[in-house]
Amino acid sequence: MKISHIHLSFLDLKGAIAWMKKHLNKEPGYQNDGMAVFSFENIEYVFDQGEVNSGVTIALTSNNCDVDFKNLSKHGAEVLEQPTAQPWGVKTAYLKGPGEVVFEIEEASK
Repeated sequence: MKISHIHLSFLDLKGAIAWMKKHLNKEPGYQNDGMAVFSFENIEYVFDQGEVNSGVTIALTSNNCDVDFKNLSKHGAEVLEQPTAQPWGVKTAYLKGPGEVVFEIEEASK
């Protein structure tokens, strides 16, 4: 078996969809009044209208953490942590996503 998709709940589904469009330039592949599906290379995230906000960190692999961080933050994404070299050999940055979602940008050491 393999993971095909993950569901996340949002109090403000329309706001979460707008965040994805504005900051990640991602359009839902499918959308109705209660859900939106965002496809990435190997997984889909299903955003559901809910009674709570799901808390999760979604890691995005990057070839250049500094450039990707700059591009996302210049569109107004709230910065949680600037790009930082980590002792385990990667560079990471963190941005607040919609609801309780955090996006991690991670660049492997060269």
